[in-house]
Amino acid sequence: MTRIPRWAWWVGSVLVGLVILICVTPDSMIETQARDFENSGHPEIARRIFGWECSKLDAEACLWLRLEHDIPSRVGVPNLLQATALVTKSCYAGDESGCLTLASMYEHGLGVTQDVAHAVGLYTQLCDQGKMEGCSRLGALYADSSDVAEDFPRAMALFTKACDGGNAKGCDGLGSIFEEGEGVAEDDSKALALYSKACDAGYANGCANLGAMYEEGQGVSQDYGRSASLYSRACDAGSAVGCARLGDAYRNGFGVNQDSSRAEDLYSDSCDAGSVEGCSDLDELYKKKHEDER
Repeated sequence: MTRIPRWAWWVGSVLVGLVILICVTPDSMIETQARDFENSGHPEIARRIFGWECSKLDAEACLWLRLEHDIPSRVGVPNLLQATALVTKSCYAGDESGCLTLASMYEHGLGVTQDVAHAVGLYTQLCDQGKMEGCSRLGALYADSSDVAEDFPRAMALFTKACDGGNAKGCDGLGSIFEEGEGVAEDDSKALALYSKACDAGYANGCANLGAMYEEGQGVSQDYGRSASLYSRACDAGSAVGCARLGDAYRNGFGVNQDSSRAEDLYSDSCDAGSVEGCSDLDELYKKKHEDER
C-alpha cells in the first residue's frame, strides 16, 4: 500500500480549508462595500477591506489556538477543520474563551455553516452562567443584527446586566440605545455617562463614541479639543472608528492643527483595520486630491 507523503496531507488540509471558506462563508456587508469600491475604480481600498476580512477569519479561528495551544499559523489560510474541532472541544469542556470563539464562528459563518440561532444559544448559555461578555454579545445581536429579530428591551436588559457586571462593551451598547432612543426615550446625559464608563474601563469604541458626543455637543458643551483627545485615545487603543474620526479632526482642523497628510495616514490605518467609515473617508480624500490636481 502506497503511503501518502506528509506534505500531501498538509496541502490537502489547506485545500479543504479553502473549499470550506469559499462555500460556507456568505458575503458580508463589508465585502459588498469592498466590491463597490472595486467597481468604482478604487481597487486598493477594496484590497484592504478584503485583506481585513481574511485576517479577521484568522483571528477568530487561529489566534485563540496559538495563544491557548501554541499552534503556530504557518500559512495564510488556517486549518478550519482542526480549528473548529479544537474550539468545540474546548467549549464543551467549559472554557469561556472557547465558547465565545465557537459562538462567533457560528454567528459569522467562519469555518462552519452560519447558524446564528446556535450562536444565540451559546451566548445565552454563557450569559446565564454569569459570563458578561456573553451577555454583551447577545445584547448586540438583539440590538443590531439582520439575522436576529430586533428586541431593544431584551438588548437593554442584557447590556445593563453586562455593564453592571463590569463589561465595558455592555456599557457602550447601553449608551448607544440611550443615544439613539431605541425602545427608550433618548437621553444624551445617560449615553454620555455610559460611554464615559466604557471608555474609562478601557473599551476603545466607548472612547470614540464619547468623543462624538463632545464633537456634536450632545449632552455636554461642544469641545473639539476634548473630542480629538478622545478619538486619539480610541485610535491608540485599536479602534478603527476612532482613527477615522481623528482623521476627520485633522482634515477639518477640529481641536487640532489642520493636517491633510496626517488625516490621510489615519484614514489609511482605519481602513486597514477594517472600518468602512475609514475607507469611505480615504476614498473621498483621494477624489478631492485628484480634483485639485486637475
